[in-house]
Amino acid sequence: MTRFFWAAALFFSVFTSNGQTAILYGEKATTVERNAANDLKSDILHVYPDEDVELIESKTPLKKDYKRVIIIGTRQSNPLINNLFAEKKSDLFQSDMEPETFVLQTLPFNDIQSKKALYIAGADDRGTYYGIYAFSETVLGIDAFEYWTDKKPKAPEKFAIPDLSFREKPPVFPMRGYFDNDDDMLANWKGRKLIVEFDTWKEIINSLSRLRYNYIDAHDLMGRPEFWVWDYYKNMTEYHTDLELLDKVFDYAHSKGMMVQIPMYLGWEFKHIDFDKICLTEHHNHWMEVYEYYLTKTPLQ
Repeated sequence: MTRFFWAAALFFSVFTSNGQTAILYGEKATTVERNAANDLKSDILHVYPDEDVELIESKTPLKKDYKRVIIIGTRQSNPLINNLFAEKKSDLFQSDMEPETFVLQTLPFNDIQSKKALYIAGADDRGTYYGIYAFSETVLGIDAFEYWTDKKPKAPEKFAIPDLSFREKPPVFPMRGYFDNDDDMLANWKGRKLIVEFDTWKEIINSLSRLRYNYIDAHDLMGRPEFWVWDYYKNMTEYHTDLELLDKVFDYAHSKGMMVQIPMYLGWEFKHIDFDKICLTEHHNHWMEVYEYYLTKTPLQ
C-alpha cells in the first residue's frame, strides 16, 4: 500500500478538539459505500473508543458543531464530492479519476474558512474503500494484518486529522486476487475439519481488502475432490460442500466491493464429471452437460 502523507508534507496543520466526529456519506451511497462509512467509524472507535462518531447523509443539515468532519463518497453518490470536481476546488480535482483511485483532501467546509473537512473522494466503490483504508493506515495507524499479528495501532493520543492533499495513481495490475488453495492449516485450525469457518474468512477478506486485493477465488472452500473421495480424508471427517457457507463468504466479499471468481473446475462435489469419463474427446457431451449446469443451474449465487 502506498505510504504518502508524511513524505509529501513536512509541515501540516491539524484540526482537533474534544467533541464529535461526523462522517457524511452521499444520499445515493451504494451498499458498499455505506459499509465503507461504517468501517471508517469502526476504525476511529478502535483507536479512540471514547470518540463520538456519527454517520450522517450529506444532505442532512448538521445540528451540532462537530469538531471533525469527514466527507466520503463518489461524484455519483455524494453532491459534496461532485462539487469538488465541478468547481475544481484544488489541483487534485481538475480531472476525473481512474477506476479504484481516490483523493484525500482537507478543505474549508461550508465556506467557513476557520473550519475544515477531510474529503475522501473515490472514483468508485472500491476507490472509496481504498481511500478510507489509506486514511486508517496512515493517520490512525491501523495495520492490515492486525488480526493475524496482534499489532496494535500506533496513533497520537488525541484524534487529529492532518491537512492532507493526495491523489492516488491507478493500480498497475487491474486484477489482484487471492486464490484459496492448500489452506490446510486454516482449514484444520478450529471447528470442523477441512473447512475454513466464516469468522476466519471474514478476517481474511478484511485484510485482503485493506491490501487492495479486489477479488477472491474460493477454490478450496468449494471442496477439493480428495476431501470426499480419498480414504485419508474420508477417515478424518464426512465432508460435504457447505453451500450456505459459500454464499455467506461471497456475500461478505461483495459487501467490501470485492469480486468473486468461480473456477470452472469440473470436480466440485455438488456437480462433477464422472470419474470414468475424464477424457474430453470420448465424453464430450457429458463434459458439456456439466458446464451447462455450472452456467445455468449452479447453486452458487
